[in-house]
Amino acid sequence: MSHFSHCRRGLRSILRDERGSTYAIAAAYIIPLLGFVGLGLDLGRGYMTSSRLQSSVDTATLAAVRMEQLYPGTGSTPGPKTVATINEFLTANMPMGYVGATRQAPQVAVTRSGDEVTIQVTVEGTVPTTLMQIFGIQTMPVKAMAKGIAGKTMPTAVETMMVLDVTGSMDSNGGMTALKDSMGAFLDIVYGTNETRQNFGIGVLPYNVIVNVGRLLPAGMVQQVPGYTDKLASNAYGWKGCVLADPTLRTLSSDINVMDANTYDMGKTMPGENGMPVIKPSIYPPMWVDSFHLQDNRYKLGASAADELSVANYGPMRTALIRRYGDDICQVSSSNSTDAKCSSSSSTMIKVSRLPSYSSWPAPQLYNSAVKPSNADNYVSKSPNYVCPTEALPISYSRTKTELTNYKNSLQPLFNIGTWHVPAMTWAYRLLARDTVFTRARPNNIGLRRVVVFMTDGNFDSQDDGSTFNPRGKDPLKAGSNYADFQRDTAYTAYSSYADKLVVNQEWASGGTGTSQARAAHRDQMALRFAKTCQAMKNEGIEIYTITFAIASGAEGDATREMFKTCATNRNTHFFETKDPSQLRIAFTSIAANLIDLHLAK
Repeated sequence: MSHFSHCRRGLRSILRDERGSTYAIAAAYIIPLLGFVGLGLDLGRGYMTSSRLQSSVDTATLAAVRMEQLYPGTGSTPGPKTVATINEFLTANMPMGYVGATRQAPQVAVTRSGDEVTIQVTVEGTVPTTLMQIFGIQTMPVKAMAKGIAGKTMPTAVETMMVLDVTGSMDSNGGMTALKDSMGAFLDIVYGTNETRQNFGIGVLPYNVIVNVGRLLPAGMVQQVPGYTDKLASNAYGWKGCVLADPTLRTLSSDINVMDANTYDMGKTMPGENGMPVIKPSIYPPMWVDSFHLQDNRYKLGASAADELSVANYGPMRTALIRRYGDDICQVSSSNSTDAKCSSSSSTMIKVSRLPSYSSWPAPQLYNSAVKPSNADNYVSKSPNYVCPTEALPISYSRTKTELTNYKNSLQPLFNIGTWHVPAMTWAYRLLARDTVFTRARPNNIGLRRVVVFMTDGNFDSQDDGSTFNPRGKDPLKAGSNYADFQRDTAYTAYSSYADKLVVNQEWASGGTGTSQARAAHRDQMALRFAKTCQAMKNEGIEIYTITFAIASGAEGDATREMFKTCATNRNTHFFETKDPSQLRIAFTSIAANLIDLHLAK
């Protein structure tokens, strides 16, 4: 029997079988079903592409309007750099070939009326289909249009405080490079090729778990520590300017509209005002730091015996040294060097010669926050200024684009500690609102818009668990020996160590559930402080933009995103969740366009 005859007999058998009707019906539905599935998939891809195209066109249009102001054309003819700017932004934000899409050259229309310029940009393209090709549909059209408008003069003065996360994680995820690029794009839109921008004042505040604002303050607002604050910042023994948080309470009301009494770490009251104590300078204690990296930060405390005595017995330093090195490191008094227990009397003084191996501790290194070593474990330590960020730039209308560019390019990620948002937002508030202290030559007879732009890539965190257990097993200087008294609570922040219990009165266990719960309680208290600070600023009319970058998924990341949404002036228009460098750039350029009165037409 031929192969053909065999197949024909098999086919007749299938047709005689009633079950064949089911197969036939199923076959009849398969193709339409595939079509519907394909339609859903392809429409989803089309919507995603259309949304990305519209966002890209919006950003390109705003940039083009600014470029047209700087390099204008005539009549309906764009200026010499306008179209190139549009193409640059389109390429950066939606590269050709994105999900296989193609796009045509942008159509650009320019109109002028008095000192106002309007640019309309239209871009059309296509998205290739997948399963819809079964029906002969090879591509789907996409189209985006935006119209940008701007006047030549700003209707109000703008004062903007840029708060920038410079924690170690900003290096590991490429964030620092992305931040510098985005800040550059921000400055390009605000200043163009000019060095200054009329009616625009800007300041910058880098932060990690602490901020550097102390040397910007009048001397009367700072507690003086001879041997430290009286030395130049260029002296290795001298103070760079980082400050501890102002005094606070552990228990706060849950109402974010209430700024609790005696919680000075949140409001705009300045140190020394209205019963508020003067600010305390930060001194990182000399000890091994077992944080994200193991660091030997032991150093001589002063250039002279008098300086050593002063620095060692400065309140926060004294507390840290006794907790780390024990009760046997004191002398009777400053005039009597007889050995004594520190706890024997409130008048005892730290005796530096009783610190273990103190004679072999080196002089401190000159700390430079603008230098990044090749190995994070070798980040500049042996310094009282360990992990202190670069000094903030207070708001100025005369600061040049070149100065700001050099400043942002010098910023480096500071390893070892974590991310602490509250001190940064509190001092951004003060730098912006307390213009009688942080003075600037503000334009007269013009309205004022005050703005904070706050960017971070981190959840609240400090590599500190408050415990004294031995995490590594051996003293790095004494190979083979245990050091059970090793103090791990050495991730000092603006709020000192967790062990100081300044915001949470809770014991830490040596790892395990107790530690986790304590850290969560600390984080929740800090989040509440952050919310209260944001609300006080908004109640005063300060506009807040918040930007998160590459925040991890999960419950903690979700809580961080919600915190920054709540902080923003408007959670829909003033909060930007960015996941990659291109989105971060879009966020900064969008904010810059808004600040200089560029806007999209409704």
